[in-house]
Amino acid sequence: MKDNEIYLGDSLELIKQIKDNSIDLIYTDVPYLYLLGGPGCSELSKRIQKNNKELVESDIVSGFDYKILDEFVRVKRSEYTQPQGDRCG
Repeated sequence: MKDNEIYLGDSLELIKQIKDNSIDLIYTDVPYLYLLGGPGCSELSKRIQKNNKELVESDIVSGFDYKILDEFVRVKRSEYTQPQGDRCG
């Protein structure tokens, strides 16, 4: 994979292509409302409920496949190292 590129695909499959200890920061936004079924009868709630049904049928009940956490640990650098060179350059 190339640095500073955006990839579209299954994140669990794409992360397997990243080198070990090569990532400084991992930011994720877990779908918290899936467990609650959504906030009510809004269009957002209907979409969440539809997605939740698909996730249950796909065996990803909570909307989050915890296998990806092992990959996070693999690709995350164990300690931060200061980039080399002039940052203003």
